[in-house]
Amino acid sequence: MSTQAQILSNHANAQKSSGPASAFFLLHDIEDEFQFEELKAALIAEYNPQTETERILVRRLWESEWLRRRAITFRRMCFRPNDYYLYEEKRFALFLRYQTTHERAFYKALNELQKLRNEKRKKNKPVAPPKEAANGTATREMAA
Repeated sequence: MSTQAQILSNHANAQKSSGPASAFFLLHDIEDEFQFEELKAALIAEYNPQTETERILVRRLWESEWLRRRAITFRRMCFRPNDYYLYEEKRFALFLRYQTTHERAFYKALNELQKLRNEKRKKNKPVAPPKEAANGTATREMAA
């Protein structure tokens, strides 16, 4: 769990590196900008993107998660508050589809980020020198 100082630091760093994305992304009447920025900062801190491609994939992570949360909020609005009667069935189904779409997008971006990093790790992994037998000769693998 992040400390308050880490959250504030991450928030400040996210503001510097990602621009004013929240100004156009949030529905200010129902969404909390601080929560959005906190999510964004937490994902940036967790994945620490080093390249433009990684930054794009991490941005997709926070956008997809935020839109998934938004779909859940809208889905809840399809119920009457006093008796939880579902009075907006078509809209409920639409928001459920939106939620599923954004969950898939999140995991797709996460898988792409992990794949990219694994490929980079393999590419940068040093090649180990061949093992030698105790008498100083190469092992059977090297002799073949």
